[in-house]
Amino acid sequence: MIVGGLVMGWFLLTSGFSFLINSSVFVGNLFGGGRSEYDFGTAPKFYNIEFDEVPAATNSASLQVSGIAENLDEITIYVNGSRSKKIKVDSEGKFSTVLSNYDQGTNTFYAIGRNDKTKQNKKTEIISFLYKTAKPTIEISEPSDGSRTPRDEIKVSGKTDPEEDMTVRVQGALTTVDASGNFQSFVRLKEGENKIKITVTDAAGNTEEKEITVHYEK
Repeated sequence: MIVGGLVMGWFLLTSGFSFLINSSVFVGNLFGGGRSEYDFGTAPKFYNIEFDEVPAATNSASLQVSGIAENLDEITIYVNGSRSKKIKVDSEGKFSTVLSNYDQGTNTFYAIGRNDKTKQNKKTEIISFLYKTAKPTIEISEPSDGSRTPRDEIKVSGKTDPEEDMTVRVQGALTTVDASGNFQSFVRLKEGENKIKITVTDAAGNTEEKEITVHYEK
């Protein structure tokens, strides 16, 4: 009798829980136009666009742009506020195109994606990049070209453009550059003639070189 009572109690409990679930769904459908929180197939779509990494600076007249678009069919890209490219999103949500006809200096672009069925749009944040083709400058303050020294080690110092991410190498060795573009390095000399090469590269990839000759005489 005890076992039978437990089984009956369990049946009433589960039946009552099922009744409550069905009743809540019915009320939701009644006041929600046939939709409920359990109708996962009609949940609102999430729209998003993510660009792959874009270089902060370039010296190329064309820029490869790619990324992922979620629940969007086409992407329109605007460069410096003007419409540049309209491209289709593939079946995997990927897109890719090449931007061109931008200006020397700082440029910006953004994208607007569109879903053909829902007519929903999604706009990205504005992305900026520098386009520069001019080579950086190099000024060598010491030593002077063709100079002679009795020391086997000398200081090479100079100045370049005060830009961010400027790289200076003296005889291939990376040298620190301050915010004003000043740099210095120490170079070991061999007896006789020494050719010292200074190479400067900016963030866009433009490079300039200068070579000086120093004679070490004991």
